[in-house]
Amino acid sequence: MNTVTVRIDKVHSYGGLVELLESPFLDIDVISRAALSGQKKVHVDDFDDCCVHLIRRIQQFSIYRSILSKSDRYLRAAGISTWMEGNEGPIAISLMHLRLHTVPLVDAYEDFGGGVAPIFCCGNKECNADSGHMTLYRCRGCKLALYCGVDCQKQDWWGTHELLCNAMKQPGQAAALPPISSPDIKWLAYILAREFIQALFTPSGLTACDSAGHFTSLLLLN
Repeated sequence: MNTVTVRIDKVHSYGGLVELLESPFLDIDVISRAALSGQKKVHVDDFDDCCVHLIRRIQQFSIYRSILSKSDRYLRAAGISTWMEGNEGPIAISLMHLRLHTVPLVDAYEDFGGGVAPIFCCGNKECNADSGHMTLYRCRGCKLALYCGVDCQKQDWWGTHELLCNAMKQPGQAAALPPISSPDIKWLAYILAREFIQALFTPSGLTACDSAGHFTSLLLLN
């Protein structure tokens, strides 16, 4: 006799989803058995709605490399692929949507892993210097923007950087960010550049600004 007990009170944005994916939540045996248990012990619609909601949250945060790799590992399993293709229930459909969403991201991540080192440039949009061959200095306020010199930093300050820098000085803001050298920051920059280039050659769909806003908003939700 197999007993599956599922009790999830709430899932915090990023950390909770990582913890959830470290559990057997997407394991095919757990999903199928839990679905049967749900039909017997609780209203099946309520059970389905909870699972579908969690799967949608995983999809929303799949821009994070840890969530992307963990969910992709489960979705590539032969057992769950067969189960999804032969099932028209809401959980199976949500998992198929998750797989369709993550496949292009996984492909992009594989390209990212085998690509060249990222190129950093001066944060001043008006700067015409070849910053790829010079030393860049990080802003001491926000610890995010890079500049080739004091003049560029001052010029950008009176442009758009003042709002960002002051916001990042608020208590708790800087501590909530990933480390400056975090691979997720480089990964996000790669995705934004990829989306920007695709938007230039795509007549319809997301614009470059839409893509940037979408991905950065997901990171800020953490």
